[in-house]
Amino acid sequence: MGAAVAEDIRDLISRQFAIVEYTRETISGGGMSLSIDAYRVIPLNPGSVESSFRELYRELIPRGYYPQLRLVSGSYYLRLFNIGRGRGFRVITVVLMMIVTIITVAITSYLWYEMDLDLHLRINIDTEASRLGLLYVLILTLSIMGPLAIHEMGHYIASRILKVPATPPYFIPGFPGIGLGTFGAVILMRFAPAVSDDLAIVAISGPLAGFLAIIAVTLYGISTSYIVPRELLTAGFQEIQFSPLLFTLIVNQITGQRGDEVVILNPVAYASYFLMLIHFLNLLPVAQLDGGQVLRALVGSKVHTAVGVITTSAVILASMIFKIDILYTIAFFLLLILLLTGLRPHPGPAYSEAKPGRGALVASMLWIFMLAVTIPIPT
Repeated sequence: MGAAVAEDIRDLISRQFAIVEYTRETISGGGMSLSIDAYRVIPLNPGSVESSFRELYRELIPRGYYPQLRLVSGSYYLRLFNIGRGRGFRVITVVLMMIVTIITVAITSYLWYEMDLDLHLRINIDTEASRLGLLYVLILTLSIMGPLAIHEMGHYIASRILKVPATPPYFIPGFPGIGLGTFGAVILMRFAPAVSDDLAIVAISGPLAGFLAIIAVTLYGISTSYIVPRELLTAGFQEIQFSPLLFTLIVNQITGQRGDEVVILNPVAYASYFLMLIHFLNLLPVAQLDGGQVLRALVGSKVHTAVGVITTSAVILASMIFKIDILYTIAFFLLLILLLTGLRPHPGPAYSEAKPGRGALVASMLWIFMLAVTIPIPT
């Protein structure tokens, strides 16, 4: 770094830590080498190392430097990675992926719309599709895309507030007519948050925002679904065997169906059913899933990895016992996620010794609550 820049960085560090020693490290790997500024430091306020580092983190990130703080044999070592001030993403890629995803979801919505029209003809009931026409395709598309976008924007806004370098949401198009027509969306954190509380807050912000959006879609979908006498059902109708707890409660509360009646979910309700299952999957304490991120803010990397393996094994066992398609799907994705990560330890926050505080406690309570109310149960 230039002399003026180096002096500015040292001045920022000196506001929180006394610099004892400076060295230049080189990390090699993958045919590349990276130079790192390394400092041995002493906290100016030993009683609030986390607050001091968090403040330094928020000063350095906008200047293009990612700091890590480690405690080794009683000494603090601060390493600075020059990450640059680039955005870390290409706007054209973000926009194109969003457009393609809207198209695949819209096509899927149209196919579901036609299925609802077919239901209108088969058992002669007034469906939302027959009542609203093609407007229903737009409503269904928004019902799918909306919660996904709100979920990722929850992550993104929290990242911006906490100065964590992250990309806007990348929507992932799926295959039209299969599932929801999308594989969801992700934001990419370029580097870890400063401390455990920040990691937990960023992780829980997405599920919390998405959860509220899914409830709104579920309420609309169930309130506009159809209650018919069981004898009207013809061949081809399949009853849901496992359903998220909250979804089941909403269905029972809104419809008040009797034993000789059955609720036929309209496409919006069916989409909310899938969204709630995806929400449950994402909250499981495995690898880089949001639930896994919250767990990592609370425990060390070894415990985090062990819980992920145990959870995945338990879901695989449950799928073999109950032999339900939705459990097979969840087990498959959990196993895939574990294989993709290669069981690599989660790096945790930028300050390795950070302890979970009030933010992580609140995040964990929200996490446990949402996980509990979206767990699939027999219907």
